[in-house]
Amino acid sequence: MAFDKQKQECVSKLYGPDRSKKGTVDVKISKLLDIINKLSDFYTTSSCAGRITLFVEPKTGRKCDSSWLLVSHEPVAFKHIKAALKKLHEEKVWFRMESAILHVCCRDLASANRMMRIARLAGFKHSGVMDLGRRIMLELISTERVDAPISCDGKMLVSDDYLIFLIEASNGKLKRTREKIKKLESLLSKSPHQ
Repeated sequence: MAFDKQKQECVSKLYGPDRSKKGTVDVKISKLLDIINKLSDFYTTSSCAGRITLFVEPKTGRKCDSSWLLVSHEPVAFKHIKAALKKLHEEKVWFRMESAILHVCCRDLASANRMMRIARLAGFKHSGVMDLGRRIMLELISTERVDAPISCDGKMLVSDDYLIFLIEASNGKLKRTREKIKKLESLLSKSPHQ
């Protein structure tokens, strides 16, 4: 019974303000969340539909201390990146593209195994069990990613041509991660365990 209560509490807060830097659920993943949360053995706790960011790596090295110069859940253009880089920081600035990610709580190990098989079929190959303590939590991650330091000590480390290359590669990867979200939606909609 604890699972059903936790699910009800979590799902009731899903579309309200949340603790992420963005503060709300990504529209591009909301249909998938609805499909998962309607299945009796699963519920989602957090997600991202994929994004492209420029962020300042803090001297502390702690993620919670980092700041974003740009964050986009849509493809970006060269002009957006250049505008965000007008003032260069002394700390390292990274260009990053992150794939879709979901945290899914499962009723039991059998349901976790089912979800993992379906997620991997959809292309979420970097997925695994995140927690087996108080609840069984999966982290479903697609494979698309770009990580590149682009400035340090107030100076650009890369040329405009390389920035264009990063942008084009990242926009393509963002498109692929969205296709995998759609594939997972389709596979879960056809799942016999609804």
